[in-house]
Amino acid sequence: GMLLAAFDPWRASTHLRQAAREPVYAADATALVEVLASDTGDPLISMRVGLALSEMRRWSLAEQAFQQAARIGYPFPEALAYAALARERQGKDGGPWMRQALTLGVNVPQVQFVHGLQRRAAGEYEASRDAFIQAVRLDPNNPAYFSELGTAYHLLFDYERAQRWLRM
Repeated sequence: GMLLAAFDPWRASTHLRQAAREPVYAADATALVEVLASDTGDPLISMRVGLALSEMRRWSLAEQAFQQAARIGYPFPEALAYAALARERQGKDGGPWMRQALTLGVNVPQVQFVHGLQRRAAGEYEASRDAFIQAVRLDPNNPAYFSELGTAYHLLFDYERAQRWLRM
C-alpha cells in the first residue's frame, strides 16, 4: 500500500486498509488512508502522500512520491525541493534536485524553506540561515519560517538574533 500510494491511490487504499488491521502497521496505514481519502480526484495527491511519508520518516517512499508529484505537476519546484530533502535524509545526493527546484522556484517561499532544512541537514548552517532569510522575505507571515530562522541563528551562536526570531 505504501509503495502504491503515490501512483495508484485506489489500489493502495485497499492494501492499506488491510494493513491497518495489524497493530504493527496500524498507525502508518491509517494515516495514509486518511490522506488518500481526503481528495481522491486530486492529480497531485502524490505530494500529500510524500509529506505524510516524510512525517513517518519513510524517506525512500517519500522520495518516490515527491518525484511522482514533480513529474505530474511539472514545473513543481516544491515537489523537487522535497525530493531533494528526502534524498539527503537517506544519505543520497539531493543537490541536483534542489538546484532544479531553485531554478524553477527561486521566489517560492516553501522552496527556500526546504532548501534551508536541506542545508542544515548537511551541516551548512550559514547557507541554511540564508535560505530561511529568503523564505521570510518571500512570506513574512509564516511563523514556521521565523522559527527555523531563529534556530539557524542559534546554530550559528548568534543568540540575540535567535531569540528575536523565535519570539516573533
